[in-house]
Amino acid sequence: MDEINEKGINDIINYYENKKDDNEAEKEIQKEAEEETPGLVELIEEAQKEKNSLPIVEKISETSDTPDNADISDTEPEKEAGDNPESEISTADTLTEDETDKDGTEKASEENSENKELSESEQQSENKEPSEDEQQSENKEPSENEQQGENTDTEASQESDTEITDDDKSKSELAFAELGDLDYTDYDDKDDYHFSKKQIAVISLVTLIIMAVVVVFVTTDTGVIGSYKHNFSKNAAILLSKIGIEFKNDDTETEKGDVKEAERYNKSVKDTITIPLERAGNSVFSKYKGGIVCANTNYLTFISNSGDIVWENTTTIVDPILKTAGNYILISEKGGKKICLYNDRKLVYEVDTEDNILTCNLSSNGDVVAITDKSSYKGSVVVYNKEGNQIFAWSSGSDNIISADISASSRRVAVGLLNTDAQVKTTMQFFDINKTESYAQVIFEDTILFDIDFAGDTVNAFGDNCIAGVTSSGGVLYDKRFDNAEFVHYGVDEKGNKILLFDDSNIPLINIYSSNASLKHQLSSDEIPDFVDIYGNYILFNSGRDIIYGKSGSRQMAKFTATMDIKALMLLDKNIVAAVYSNSIEIVRM
Repeated sequence: MDEINEKGINDIINYYENKKDDNEAEKEIQKEAEEETPGLVELIEEAQKEKNSLPIVEKISETSDTPDNADISDTEPEKEAGDNPESEISTADTLTEDETDKDGTEKASEENSENKELSESEQQSENKEPSEDEQQSENKEPSENEQQGENTDTEASQESDTEITDDDKSKSELAFAELGDLDYTDYDDKDDYHFSKKQIAVISLVTLIIMAVVVVFVTTDTGVIGSYKHNFSKNAAILLSKIGIEFKNDDTETEKGDVKEAERYNKSVKDTITIPLERAGNSVFSKYKGGIVCANTNYLTFISNSGDIVWENTTTIVDPILKTAGNYILISEKGGKKICLYNDRKLVYEVDTEDNILTCNLSSNGDVVAITDKSSYKGSVVVYNKEGNQIFAWSSGSDNIISADISASSRRVAVGLLNTDAQVKTTMQFFDINKTESYAQVIFEDTILFDIDFAGDTVNAFGDNCIAGVTSSGGVLYDKRFDNAEFVHYGVDEKGNKILLFDDSNIPLINIYSSNASLKHQLSSDEIPDFVDIYGNYILFNSGRDIIYGKSGSRQMAKFTATMDIKALMLLDKNIVAAVYSNSIEIVRM
């Protein structure tokens, strides 16, 4: 048996050394070993089971003896042959038995051969080649180890354990050292975006512009910015008050709930004059020569801005339509056929139209435009000059005529036509009084232009959701739409300056526009006003019985509280207000 073992082992070692890195040769070696040494496979499996059952510290020793820079093929067989405590202990036990029992030499040789074969099997399973040192270690005579005895084996085992611990410590220190040398990626340093000088300059410029805008907005309390800030805080207070939140700022309530009247309003009034006027509440009024003209059934009067009744006339008009322009006064009978033109208190002419009058308009030259309800037509436009002669007439067969006016400078006629067949639209047509055919037209979709007024040679048109400006040649100057708020009232002066009142979800908003419809100022009111008016840069409106007057854009307005309900309110001059009550008129100098 010893000869068979020795022959098989030597053949395996020599053959394996000559066939390195050859997997097929390794398989042949294993096959030859099985044929020459029966039972070798079973011995290897048993040894492998014993190896797997070793304590943890012994398994560590198998992996920790290989230096980081060593070749695996040179060091691993040494680990199996010389550094495995189980192998040394097993060998020592076998040698000890051989010393005490002379007849046990053969058994010791068999066990020694099994240990060697176990190392070779592990080499084959891990595809590693044995080194020359391992071959020498495996070929050593057992007698050399037998002379050392059990004490020597114990010391070797302790030294092996010590070497394992030191080696593990060395490897741990090395691993931590390698971790410390790692260059961790710092997000802020690696991923920072570096701007070019041009980009930095642009960013700096934009930042300066934004800062300048913010400074101007914060420090400006006049003009459009001041009005916006004032309206925003006021509307915010109104909205918050509706849900039960008290919002306090400079323009609403103080800590005691009192309005800061002194900051918002100047209550000083120069003087007031009250003029008794029967049926004033049922009359119609119009500005005239700095004063006011009043008309009611069969009555016409003029009151100056000093409160004097300058003249009174009896008329034949029952339900008057009243218009004034320049030196002329027009009264016509609504639903009737009579037209009367006055120059001051003098009646210039009285004329009857062919059809019932729907509305009228007047130019400063004394030309009268009447819209009548002509049979079989959708309306008719008739123009009379200051002598009472009819100089133009035109009837519409398709669209309803709802407004018309005549220019004092060019004597061009503008007519507003409403069509609601497919969708709402208003067509503005222009006529020369010497021709019956229109020379220009402009269509405004989705609006009803209910009032057309010439200011010079430009038409100011007011619709249910817009204001528009058109030249007498048909060129559109502006078309401003107001779809997000309800258009309630408006006022316009002789130069075309406008004041518009909107109701935005029960929040009143007042816009001031120039003659070309540029927004100049915005302001708000405590209540939705019933009346608004404008005279150049001065505006007028009411909040209940409070009359608010001042220069548009001014932070402080003048305020006068009326003693009765207001029926009409007009700005006669830049600082003279006429308030109409049910049985009187009050002239207030602000």
